[in-house]
Amino acid sequence: MDNYLKTNYDLNNAETVSVVDELPLWSAPFGLRLLDKIKYKKNITAFDIGSGLGFPLLEVAMRL
Repeated sequence: MDNYLKTNYDLNNAETVSVVDELPLWSAPFGLRLLDKIKYKKNITAFDIGSGLGFPLLEVAMRL
């Protein structure tokens, strides 16, 4: 089940890159829902673990 961890992806392959480019299209609604749950306040510290390409982290940074 963890074979994907041993896979080397060719980031110069157009098909591979197109899959990565489209991830935000289906994940954006979940990320926006997550962002709605954050209680923004002055001097908040944000820690990103496993948000993929960083969509949630970038949005949090812009809101802070």
